Amino acid sequence: MALKSKFPCQNPGEKKMNSKAISPIISTIILILITITISISAYFWMIDIQETIQSDTGTKISDSTATDLTDFTILSVLCNSTTNEIEILASNNGVGNIQSGTAILVLTNIEGIELYTNINSSFQGLSQGNSATFEYESTYSLNASNIYIARLTLSNSKTRTRSCTAQE
Repeated sequence: MALKSKFPCQNPGEKKMNSKAISPIISTIILILITITISISAYFWMIDIQETIQSDTGTKISDSTATDLTDFTILSVLCNSTTNEIEILASNNGVGNIQSGTAILVLTNIEGIELYTNINSSFQGLSQGNSATFEYESTYSLNASNIYIARLTLSNSKTRTRSCTAQE
């Protein structure tokens, strides 16, 4: 007499199906649902990571360009050979205020040789859209009709140049 197993499929020679097993169609549907659930979860996770990276990058970019929003233009330079005075009219044409700090004037001849340098550490800043006059009394003797280049650097680390012809 052959021993009968508790599970009918395990008896040699028997080909009965276990009635307690999940059908292949239901197991396939469950696997597809698991795959879809994992895919959706991964999608939302990646979207969250992307938004975080973009917002962090945007913040870093705006922080790094905030200092670059200040700009100025030299409107005119007057060089007086009688008094050796240099008068520079500059305007803030940026979208931010130029903070107080230093204003550096370097006067060169047209060959680029430095003739005079003045570091003004009491520069009071320049508000957006406003102009300011910078007056310097040069220790270099300006010659009438000579052309000079005035290079002005403000506290925002931007430098602008403009030429002047010395007048009496």
